[in-house]
Amino acid sequence: MKLFNLGCRDKEAGFTYIELMIVILIMGLIAGLGTWMLFGTRSTNAANAGQSQIASDLRLAAQMSKAAKEPWGICFYEHGATPKDAYRWFYTEYADNATRTFVKPPKGAAPNTANSDNVKPPDGAFISNAPWPRSGGLYSEPTILSVRFKPVGAVLYAQYLEDDNTWHNFGRDTYVRITDKTGTVVKDVRIYMLGDIGTQEST
Repeated sequence: MKLFNLGCRDKEAGFTYIELMIVILIMGLIAGLGTWMLFGTRSTNAANAGQSQIASDLRLAAQMSKAAKEPWGICFYEHGATPKDAYRWFYTEYADNATRTFVKPPKGAAPNTANSDNVKPPDGAFISNAPWPRSGGLYSEPTILSVRFKPVGAVLYAQYLEDDNTWHNFGRDTYVRITDKTGTVVKDVRIYMLGDIGTQEST
């Protein structure tokens, strides 16, 4: 009587059950690793693209403020706001209680969406308000941040709109945070008190 051994095979036999299971396991691991790397790269690319777009538009707003000698700015809407994950351009008069006049994006800025002045981050990127610090006081719209750049002589001040409808200088640097869909990839666009714009990884 011939005995069968699942762990061994002769030269004429096919693959054993154990060998097939090992091959299937290896193929599954390779497929899983490839999927993880693919989606991880897409998430990082989306957050990087959002960071680059918003930093570029903020720099443009600062440049326009210097050139026009009047404040220009951007109003950001966080994911929980309406409209969600978008921002809008505006300009104001020079006064500290000046109201915003919303406009379409200027030449050189990221384009607005169809039938709207809203500008959206690239696909897969989201605007987060966590926490975009302010210099003080309570703000009833934590999902909205309006930033303008006010030229004063040769100096450019970054200001935010507070609850009392007046513009205030930032008491410290602030930032707009961009994430991927899952929130695992986080990038910051930092707004310095004197109007400079920088980018960094979130800490």
